Amino acid sequence: MELVKMMNPKTLEKISICHGTSRNGMEILVETEQWKSLKKFSFGEIENVDVDWFLNLERIRFSVGTFSAEDVWVVVQNFLNKNHPIQSYFDIYLTEIADVNKILLFLEEQNVHVKNEPISERDANTYIHTQRFKIPNEDKILLLKMNNWKIYGFVGRASRYN
Repeated sequence: MELVKMMNPKTLEKISICHGTSRNGMEILVETEQWKSLKKFSFGEIENVDVDWFLNLERIRFSVGTFSAEDVWVVVQNFLNKNHPIQSYFDIYLTEIADVNKILLFLEEQNVHVKNEPISERDANTYIHTQRFKIPNEDKILLLKMNNWKIYGFVGRASRYN
């Protein structure tokens, strides 16, 4: 943590650490000026994640035990409502099996027309569900792909995936 605090927050764009951290370690990190200006974050396993920690980031990758349907929706909403650039993503690896059906039911409760639309045959074999979200007023789309061990979303050009 001391090393991060020594870095210039105006030029630091990403942090990538291979090992995990505790909730306490993350709580300390997210309070730093460096975190507030960060665009990309890649980490090992994080204990007891607070989804709000990541709402300022454009590229997110970490591992966690579980990630609730509500948390998935918060991240999706964040990506839909912020003007993230093409190739922004969230890549969340799960160490406990995800209940994709529960996530889909929650999305339906949020008035999402749930429809599985894989972007390729390979995706159809890899992911249980691929949901497409049009980003308002942009030629952008958020593709949300889910299986039992991963929640992955990325921003792409809508014209490429229609």
